[in-house]
Amino acid sequence: MMTLEAPHLTMGIVLRDLRAYQQLVHVFSAEPAVSTLDFTFKAPLYKATAGIKAALPDCKSALDKFDVYFEHGILDEDVRVALAERFRTQYVQHHPRTEASDLFFASGEVIHVGFTLKNPHDLDKPSQAVAAIAAHPHDDGVLSRLVEKKAVHPEHLKGEIRLYLDHVYNPRRRKEEAVQRVMTGSRTNDPVTVEMFSDGAIPGYFVYTLEPAIDEVDGALVWLEG
Repeated sequence: MMTLEAPHLTMGIVLRDLRAYQQLVHVFSAEPAVSTLDFTFKAPLYKATAGIKAALPDCKSALDKFDVYFEHGILDEDVRVALAERFRTQYVQHHPRTEASDLFFASGEVIHVGFTLKNPHDLDKPSQAVAAIAAHPHDDGVLSRLVEKKAVHPEHLKGEIRLYLDHVYNPRRRKEEAVQRVMTGSRTNDPVTVEMFSDGAIPGYFVYTLEPAIDEVDGALVWLEG
């Protein structure tokens, strides 16, 4: 199997709508293979509305805060559109020679979800996890360590999911064949495609551990073009 050279690998999670993304984050938070789940909220979303400010003091967890920001800032279309316009204005002011693609990618940092998976040998069925890694493109050195029952570097277990405020449905991905193939059923009309990044060493492990959670919200995991 090939040794991956790309520093990052991008997979897509195609969902029926924005609410399904919120549900997916909740499912991830309860997934036994997920060791940590981290959230970052940046301007212009951070404490952007009276509703957000009023709801934050009642939050008892980071997941509660995610819900507040998501429900008041992303699901509310009028607020979301206004925040996206504010982001564009602020970004162009700071980066006057920016290209549209730079602005789009930067908007993925406004509401950011990062996570770390457990070491494969800490799962109930580590041999199945290692087999899944071997079945997909992988870094040969990392796989060798796993076969020898050694721990892998934590960076190989980290992932992040990006929802782009600039265009939350991410329509640019719909032309890709992998996305078009899963635009069926509840995902037919106007699906949301969020992007999941890892360092590319063991993507099969991310498929093995997270695909059941994605299936739970009627999502589809696909390999994106880059």
